[in-house]
Amino acid sequence: MERYKPISLLNLLLSLSEAMDLAGPEIVQHQQRTAFIAWELGRAAKLQEARLEQLFYAALLHDIGALSVEEKYSILHETGGEFGDHAGRGEVLLRKLPFLGDAATIVGGHHACWDDHKCNIPENLNLERQILLFADTLERSVIRGAYILFQQKDLTERVNKMSGTVLHPDVVELFNTVSVREEFWLDMTSRRLYPLLLNSGPSRRIEVGIESLFPIGGLQQIAEWGAYHHERLDGSGYPFHCKATELSIGARIMMVADIFTATAEDRPYRKGMTREEVSKILKDFASRHLLEKRIVDLVVDNYQEIYSFTHQKQDAARAFYESQFSANS
Repeated sequence: MERYKPISLLNLLLSLSEAMDLAGPEIVQHQQRTAFIAWELGRAAKLQEARLEQLFYAALLHDIGALSVEEKYSILHETGGEFGDHAGRGEVLLRKLPFLGDAATIVGGHHACWDDHKCNIPENLNLERQILLFADTLERSVIRGAYILFQQKDLTERVNKMSGTVLHPDVVELFNTVSVREEFWLDMTSRRLYPLLLNSGPSRRIEVGIESLFPIGGLQQIAEWGAYHHERLDGSGYPFHCKATELSIGARIMMVADIFTATAEDRPYRKGMTREEVSKILKDFASRHLLEKRIVDLVVDNYQEIYSFTHQKQDAARAFYESQFSANS
């Protein structure tokens, strides 16, 4: 690939954050809500723009080191301070990206209580770490399904009791300053939080290319294939509008695989299509030079084997996730 159409950095990070939080209904929007709280406190603290951006990025991705559904739920419901190693793993992962250096440091220390270290709050990103710890703690305390303004008093009292022990008093005071506005609580729990953050958060005008993901060891091809799976051979796809000469065989396979699974598998809103229907759609795309005909022919000729394999894996994944949800309900 020689050209990469730039995309919004903020949109990229928001999408990644949202995808990570789809592990369960209680976790949806957790990192975005945490980022909103951290953003509000960081602005109240009058952090310089660069520091505020790194705090926001850290909050958006602070649980990236939680690698399983079990761990995500364990962190969500933890009250005794036993958060495992996910913060350290998250720091290692984020440090692979040069533009997230400070964010990585913030994530690595975001479960360190203030009274464990009695640190000098302005130094070594300690203020940002404490803000992220506060934001994460507050968001995990919110009761999903209950009107947020009915929880405002109890939540405020709960975090104020942590002042001087778990949380630095200055950070709690920042919260007391911004949380008197009902708007703070309503925006934090809004279903439209994604566009709110996209339009008012940091780095709205910063664009990056897909090559920004390549410093992550071993992920260059994966980043490319994933980025181009909605492209089409004639350049009509998105988001980069690549043409055939710019699409590797891996990207072309992903393009076909994406349409196959999207049409063949069951979705919450409809049953999967029949073999005949899926094959017709794939062949139509190939005849219009949107998908690679050789790959489409391979899928059609080996349909039953591919279908059985994918459904076996999906059934196993479904059983695992359902057992986790029932265990945490």
